[in-house]
Amino acid sequence: MITPQPSTPSIIPFVSTLLNEAINAQASDIHLEPYAECLRIRYRVDGRLYDLPNTTQDLIEPVVSRIKVLAGLNITESRVPQDGRFCWEAAHERTVDIRVSTLPSTFGESLVLRILDKSASNLKLEALGMPPHVHNRVQHTVESKQGLFITTGPTGCGKTTTLYSAVKTINDPNRKILTVEDPIEYALDGTLQTSTDEAIGLDFATTLRAFLRQDPDVLLVGEIRDLETAQIALQASLTGHLVLSSLHTKDAPSAATRLIDLGLEPYLVAAGLQYVLGQRLLRRICLHCKEYYQPTDLMLEVTQIPRSAISQEGFCRGTKCSMCNFKGYNGRIALFESMPITDTLREKITQGASTLELKAQAQEEGMRTLRNEAINALLKHQTSIEEFIEHI
Repeated sequence: MITPQPSTPSIIPFVSTLLNEAINAQASDIHLEPYAECLRIRYRVDGRLYDLPNTTQDLIEPVVSRIKVLAGLNITESRVPQDGRFCWEAAHERTVDIRVSTLPSTFGESLVLRILDKSASNLKLEALGMPPHVHNRVQHTVESKQGLFITTGPTGCGKTTTLYSAVKTINDPNRKILTVEDPIEYALDGTLQTSTDEAIGLDFATTLRAFLRQDPDVLLVGEIRDLETAQIALQASLTGHLVLSSLHTKDAPSAATRLIDLGLEPYLVAAGLQYVLGQRLLRRICLHCKEYYQPTDLMLEVTQIPRSAISQEGFCRGTKCSMCNFKGYNGRIALFESMPITDTLREKITQGASTLELKAQAQEEGMRTLRNEAINALLKHQTSIEEFIEHI
């Protein structure tokens, strides 16, 4: 654990240790939060924030300045938010991208450092833990010449990773692939990537309009947030382009109604939408300290699992050990809700069917819901009842 000293000469090794320990802990983010008496430091690991020992208040400015220098930010400007990034050489010749965001606060600047491991950009669809039927459907969709492929779910559920992996699958010299992101997370060889910049009017919609004059085959839009972006993305999907994007909705069936709520005509959504993939990430129980127990009646009521379906071992939980840094979990598992847009679903979307009606139809056609997949993970002792309740 880091034990910083308040003197300025110690700042460089302190920041180096902070970054290296976060990378070794497989943290996705580092949070530096200034308070009246201390600098609070937290790592986000497997979606959860964990506190490190607080440091003294006089470390706030030196640490912030050191990180801003690394990220190429203005160290004299502390009144407005800034964004930057830098490459960090970690152990074993491992290069990691660090994305930095600053935010003014009462006692100094708050920093969040997003850790982007470049090795993750080599992920393939096969490495995402998709069931065979989901993997095959995604592969079939991205090999299509046109249509709109949407990933859905909350922030941090792996939507971007899925989109990158899908693009990597079809990235060959015969296709021109353009991406617009906010911001660019990983560099993809053979792909032209553009980052939005609201300050100069370069938003998703503006970039997409320019993209269509670049003779593209495939477009990746980081996120559909507004009607104009949705209109251009959908129009592109109807005119011979494959478009991949994401939406913040709770499940796959909600994607169609969300696009309509943005202002798109139902018949256009039905015509352009090809496939929707809902996603969640649940923490995986540590294999070294897992223990079995019999669930209570209340747990079964919450999950709607009959006791007859429970194995002799019951449910599983981690008791916390040194192998998982006393968290009870180690890594995460991905859940997927696969919804191909069939002719029947197109008809219902055109008719303005509700999310519940679309979900019922998709289930009738074989869609396994995120809840189904989470129950399966519980019964296979991969995750805990606490993760189920929190995320499903």
